[in-house]
Amino acid sequence: MSSAIAAAGQPATMKFSERWRRWRRPVARTIFVLLTLVFFAPVLLSIELSFRSNTQINIAPLAFPRALTFSDFSTAWTVGSLGRSLVWSAIIDVVSVLWLTIMGQLLAYYIVRRGNRVGALLLMYLLVGLAVPYPSRLLPLYELMLSLHLVGNPLSVMLFQAASLTPLSVLIYRSFLQRMPIEYEDAAYVDGAGHFQVLRHVVMPMLWPSTVAVATLTGILIWNDFFTPLLLVGGSSYATVPVRIYTFVGEYTAQWGDIFAGLTLASIPVIIVFIFLQRHLIEGLGSGLKG
Repeated sequence: MSSAIAAAGQPATMKFSERWRRWRRPVARTIFVLLTLVFFAPVLLSIELSFRSNTQINIAPLAFPRALTFSDFSTAWTVGSLGRSLVWSAIIDVVSVLWLTIMGQLLAYYIVRRGNRVGALLLMYLLVGLAVPYPSRLLPLYELMLSLHLVGNPLSVMLFQAASLTPLSVLIYRSFLQRMPIEYEDAAYVDGAGHFQVLRHVVMPMLWPSTVAVATLTGILIWNDFFTPLLLVGGSSYATVPVRIYTFVGEYTAQWGDIFAGLTLASIPVIIVFIFLQRHLIEGLGSGLKG
């Protein structure tokens, strides 16, 4: 009796499994598309609002646009001096990232390969720096830059970003170096290479995926930072993009068209960099996480 019931239920189970196997991929794709739309909806809305006038946004921000205009982009670029801010944001970002990639590799290489007490103390010092809350750094930071006469100078932002993000850079490089075989370096030493030659021609090329990860992560953090440039270069001609966009908000009114146009222009460099470096970014992060 039981065998007859099992035989009767077997075709139903097979039909269900066959149907699920047939519809599994379309269902998964549909869910993926829906989740993508949910996450990208704010981005698409921001881009769409940047092509509308302030009057249209104030009357019906979520309504279908009646007409698209590029006037907000020209106003943000010229009147709002967003073009100049984009240049200074790029300069601050590039200089800071260069420091983070070079010093991060040197410090991580010393900590991992030397393995002495100095390296351990250096690593502990960097970890303590990560533990210090960001708000508690602001007052000493401002007093230090004021005593050095660097308030209003973009160099102050570069110094702060380089100092505050160096621990993150060192930790990423350290995770990668711990997994990198030391035999390549020993072979170079046997061939007569010096420490600098080994670091330049062996270690740094192998650290390229981690370098892309460090440059991308820290570059995005520096590009999007608002409060530090506001504190150090706010109100000057060296204001970065987030600080400049903030000036579009008045005491009683806000130029929403200019704000969304500025946000769209500010996101374009980040999107371009991420598109070209996403494969190396994932490889670098994956290599570090495995360590």
